[in-house]
Amino acid sequence: MSAYDFVPGDARKDKEHVLALGRHLPDHSESRFRKFYENNPLGPAVFVLARPRGQDAAIGMAALFPVRLRVGGQSVLAAV
Repeated sequence: MSAYDFVPGDARKDKEHVLALGRHLPDHSESRFRKFYENNPLGPAVFVLARPRGQDAAIGMAALFPVRLRVGGQSVLAAV
């Protein structure tokens, strides 16, 4: 049994958790959060937060960001 809960993220509710987790990234800022999590024209980021069981603080996360790529000359919707 895991000592962690893995919960779907919500950009509005979990903004402070995401910003806190990104504090070690050289380029992480509130404007980048808005760009990738709230205002991406292809759709919002999909992410999961890891929390110690029974606590609200996030200790990690995984995210997918919608992008459009060219594959074999075709434009396809993908995620990075």
